[in-house]
Amino acid sequence: MSLDSYISGLSPETIGERALPLREVLQDSFFYPSSGFDTDAPKSIDFQAGSYIYVDYGISRKELLDSLDAWERLRPFGSLVAHRPIQIEELIPQGWAANWTSDDGDPSKFQSYIASPFCEWIIFRTSNERLISLLFLCADGVASYQALYNSNNQRPKYVALVQPGHIHGNWTNYLLIDRIFHRSVKSNSAGMPECLLVGGYYQLPGDKFLHQQPIWPEYGDYQGFSRRRIIADRGRLYRGRVTAWWRKQSEAPVELSTYTSSFVRQVLKNGRVFLKVRFWHNFWSLIIQPQSPDQRTPNPIMFENCAAAKFIDEAIIFRWHLWWIERAGLQAVAIQYLDKLNEECWEH
Repeated sequence: MSLDSYISGLSPETIGERALPLREVLQDSFFYPSSGFDTDAPKSIDFQAGSYIYVDYGISRKELLDSLDAWERLRPFGSLVAHRPIQIEELIPQGWAANWTSDDGDPSKFQSYIASPFCEWIIFRTSNERLISLLFLCADGVASYQALYNSNNQRPKYVALVQPGHIHGNWTNYLLIDRIFHRSVKSNSAGMPECLLVGGYYQLPGDKFLHQQPIWPEYGDYQGFSRRRIIADRGRLYRGRVTAWWRKQSEAPVELSTYTSSFVRQVLKNGRVFLKVRFWHNFWSLIIQPQSPDQRTPNPIMFENCAAAKFIDEAIIFRWHLWWIERAGLQAVAIQYLDKLNEECWEH
């Protein structure tokens, strides 16, 4: 039975009598860790998914229920049909064991921000009479992805990484290559999501560049920007955008943090780690960008004046560029350019 068929007869009186259709809720869903009450991200794809899973450990059940009663923050989903609490056994019937180590960070780092865990299942009816399912979890994003998708052998169709909180309140950075969230997504036996929605506020000019770059090497088919939005956060207003990046079906995941080859070793000799931004941008502009006009590899100019630059691992991004050059067969051209630079052009 499809999710639409299953939820079509639900009402405030009957939702408590019906089991959560876990497989249907997870399949082709929209997963949004550190979501808050944001509806701009799903709006950017015109609410194409039928099932949404929002995860934010900073929101209490009272805040969620108050938002449903006041009917402001989640209004874009439609009118409220019914809702009920979900028990953990309904989400992970086979159980689940966390798959990370202390090297990945401390999930209790912001314990004072973390509310009591809960899960609420909410059904909305859109203006065109379509029903939408929303699971709202007060939980950690990494743990939720592993427990919901990996342990149930399912994958979402969309993952939204929009202002994911690594500057304020999140113990890990979901955007970083080969860190715990990226590894959790890559290790799922059901495969990776079809689409990443990436974006956030514009705090410095460089943020515009950051939100125009692919964040993971498995994604490079650029769909384009949603319209500019004003995003509210604790009473403050920011301009921001959300960009859709689609999975490159021909690409196998690569461990960029450990990726090496004779070409990589030749480039990174003498303890080199990556080029200084000025020289790196010229290198990218002359060798990579002409072969990749839609910016399927990150533009290093984002490190110049991006608010989140200190949270980005330049060494992995540079290895991403070397990996791309090797795949494109441009090693000789790259070496010819780099041989003209001296050691002062490099970070060691």
